[in-house]
Amino acid sequence: QTSHALAVIQEQMQPQLAKNPCEESGCSHLCLLSAGGSYTCMCSYGYKPVEDNSTACEKISNIRPFTVSDSDAAELSDDKSESNDGPQKTPIGGDDNTGLIVGLVIFFLFLLLVAIF
Repeated sequence: QTSHALAVIQEQMQPQLAKNPCEESGCSHLCLLSAGGSYTCMCSYGYKPVEDNSTACEKISNIRPFTVSDSDAAELSDDKSESNDGPQKTPIGGDDNTGLIVGLVIFFLFLLLVAIF
């Protein structure tokens, strides 16, 4: 059995491209960037690519809703595997005092400016 997932990555982790190829791709549904700066057009659930056009999608007439059984849902939620090679979650904040330090520097610079003028 194959599991499928969609990972949403924050903008700062995306490759820096001079021009986004998806802006002029003509993809009717989804435009997926590739690491090399190219793209692939994909269709939303319930649609399929039009045979003679790689950017257009057409509705599938006989489509069943996607369902997950209770056992599959439990298996997915219990998967705590650390062997994932994909993007990792990094907590923001925590014990990092960077915000406090920056705030103090700005405060003391403000006091210095007030004392000068």
